[in-house]
Amino acid sequence: MGAVIVALVGVSLVQSVTAEEDFGFTVYGSTDTLNIEDRNAEFVADILTQGKPVLLNFWGGSCPPCRAEMPDFQDAFEQFGEEVIFLGIDIGPFTGLGNQSDARALLAELGITYPTGYPDGNPVSDFNINGLPQTLFYDADGNKVLHERGVLTASRLNRILTRTLGATPIDG
Repeated sequence: MGAVIVALVGVSLVQSVTAEEDFGFTVYGSTDTLNIEDRNAEFVADILTQGKPVLLNFWGGSCPPCRAEMPDFQDAFEQFGEEVIFLGIDIGPFTGLGNQSDARALLAELGITYPTGYPDGNPVSDFNINGLPQTLFYDADGNKVLHERGVLTASRLNRILTRTLGATPIDG
């Protein structure tokens, strides 16, 4: 009887994590590399079910540390091609670190082409975001494998993508 209760609790935890991690978002730029039809998508339904590792980065348009790491994310996006799904979600309006105009200006200034957008709701509490930037990594099966707080260096980002997620650079 005790084993059955433990098993039911385990199932409940898995379901609650999935529910928390689902949010809608609207894409700022192109939807091409996200393999979605229009600018509106659901994180779990449209992104985590594509059978690829996912990098989910929370950032804000007026966040200096976010600005610092974005060029390295852009380089990694170009280096890993379509093997890894990159998605940056602008939560600046929820954290006091910018608005959508600030976000669009930052993307243009830095030449960011990896997919970015803004959430339809406020995922800050669901993802336990207590500062920016923060990046979550999911394996190809949609399981969260890592939650990094703070700026990721290019070398750390590369190690996570290659060793933890098993991605291979385009030229490697």
